[in-house]
Amino acid sequence: MKKEKTFSRQYHRTCVLLAMSMLAAMTFAHPRISIEQEKADCHVFATDTLEREMVYRDVIDQMPQFPGGFPALASWLGENMTYPPTCYSEGIEGRVVVEFIVDKSGAVRDAKVLKSVHPELDAEALRLVMAMPRWNPGQHKGQAVNVRYSIPLSFKLPESDEAETSE
Repeated sequence: MKKEKTFSRQYHRTCVLLAMSMLAAMTFAHPRISIEQEKADCHVFATDTLEREMVYRDVIDQMPQFPGGFPALASWLGENMTYPPTCYSEGIEGRVVVEFIVDKSGAVRDAKVLKSVHPELDAEALRLVMAMPRWNPGQHKGQAVNVRYSIPLSFKLPESDEAETSE
């Protein structure tokens, strides 16, 4: 009974401290400053010559293109894909996603598997990507640039004749 009620004091003290801490956080917080927007949207990697080059993802004027466009790419992949015998006999199929860089000259390099299905299908997908002919390089502000690109490669077994005759 003789004790002071501290609820209102503590409540006001907490509100004041919270407001001061938010003010301090806003005062000392430094926004991330990017010199140029295009540098914020690219990745830097070391090349064989140890010079540093930018690799763009999707903030460029023109993305790289396979010679002849997407239909030519699909046709080329279909003609050059070899289904691994082990995967064929075991009935393994799926979609392998491969990421690679189309450099300034249009060459494909630094391919890696982003989504794996089976080691043999992954190896075939990497072989296909690395065997592709030169692409038309990506353009940004009128200059050829390095662009990171990814494509899904679907490995699907043909329908068996037994399934068709049993119907």
